[in-house]
Amino acid sequence: MLSMNKMKPYAKAAMKLLSTFAIPIALLFLVYKTVFDIPVNWRFAIYFLPIFSAASSRHYVPSVIETGIKASEDFIAGFKNKLESSLWEIVKESEETIVLRPKFDILYNRLWREHVSVDMSGGRVRLFGAKAYIKRLKALIDGKRTLWERIGVRIAAYIVLIIMLLVPVLLEYGLVNDLKIRIDEYKTRNVAILDLEETGLPGNTEGNINSYGGAVESEDYFFYIKENLKLCRSGKDFENETALIDKRGGTGMSYLNTAGEWVFFTSGKTMNRMKDDGSRQETIYSMGYLLDVHLLDNWIYFISHSDRFRLYKMDINGKNLHSISDKGIRDFSIYDGRIYFSHEKDGHGMLESMDMDGGDVRLVADILPFDFVKKGDTLYYTDSRDSNLYKYRLGEAGCPEKLVDRVISKFIVSGDRIYYSLKSEDVGYPGKGLYRIGLDGGLSEKITDGDWVESMSSIGDWLLFHSGEGHGWGTLKRIPAGGSTIIEMD
Repeated sequence: MLSMNKMKPYAKAAMKLLSTFAIPIALLFLVYKTVFDIPVNWRFAIYFLPIFSAASSRHYVPSVIETGIKASEDFIAGFKNKLESSLWEIVKESEETIVLRPKFDILYNRLWREHVSVDMSGGRVRLFGAKAYIKRLKALIDGKRTLWERIGVRIAAYIVLIIMLLVPVLLEYGLVNDLKIRIDEYKTRNVAILDLEETGLPGNTEGNINSYGGAVESEDYFFYIKENLKLCRSGKDFENETALIDKRGGTGMSYLNTAGEWVFFTSGKTMNRMKDDGSRQETIYSMGYLLDVHLLDNWIYFISHSDRFRLYKMDINGKNLHSISDKGIRDFSIYDGRIYFSHEKDGHGMLESMDMDGGDVRLVADILPFDFVKKGDTLYYTDSRDSNLYKYRLGEAGCPEKLVDRVISKFIVSGDRIYYSLKSEDVGYPGKGLYRIGLDGGLSEKITDGDWVESMSSIGDWLLFHSGEGHGWGTLKRIPAGGSTIIEMD
């Protein structure tokens, strides 16, 4: 443990670094926000900058190097000759001392006017100054720095500056993401081309997708995920269960969708598909995490986690991938041939709708819903600000009606009932307990007070959900619609 006196130089150096970079970074972030309208993470800068300053302070504490070199006229002549082609400038000179100013580390030096002293008193050469500076000067004296190293410092500085200026431009005009798309298209170039019959039916229900799409129903089968790693298929009475995918570890699966004889699902940063018997499994997308994945006819719609939560669209073969909205989407759903989406602008929440290609945008309501479900002219949702459960009649001027005055983890509308779990304080904020109410908020009842209630899905006449004790995924369970008998699905 360093004493207080020994700590002071490190603390002083850290404060200098913090002061040096705080203002330029703040100005850069401000430019990103005001000029390019790019969201900035101030919290990252606030956390990172002090850590960076403290970690780098050891390079800027005052230090001394005993070179062991004899002070002589030959040394001084040779030393000055080396300085002529270096990044050092003589600012003061006497018989026994040469004071130098570094011409690198410009921002820090312009602010704090750091100097390095070459002391030749006593017949030996000693270097005084910031630790990193005198080590660099010692390398110059020893002849260890090449021409490329001297030029490289300036080149690197210009490269960093250019990158900092180009980043917002590249992001704003989507050039980085366009490059990612081209790479992803190349990686999926051998995917078989499907052209499915367009039925106008969604690949899964909105309520199921809101709860990560843990189950889906096709014309002939139920498909559901067990313990996050096993994808199963069964008949409509849960008979003849077959594990189509059974992982031993790795990333889990979510967002199940079906179309014809095909099943689509996400796993980590990939979107995959396979036949409903488990054959012909293929990856059709691998660009990053997908959220709220909806399938309609031959198209897949999703929120891109890696591209500022913009809404994307691609065909079922992973081709024709493109953004259809440049807004940061909070949540979206598809009804009656239109995409309903919520987002926030200048602190104001709004629900809007657009056509399936991102055009004809219309304001629906001045609310900021999350996990919303449209049933007729009524919207059920959790509010993004208080996470309480509300319903709102579209087309009316009234205020939303609160159905549950508690913080909700997830909910799902199934028939004439709403099932929900409360948000717990455990890591990841999983659901606590399973409750059921009527569509008007009445007939409230508790089904179970189990922990880690997750991945609620409604298929057939059943509600499926995971629950368990402790951390991690619980076991899959089901209850009949309107009933309360919990059946374990081991």
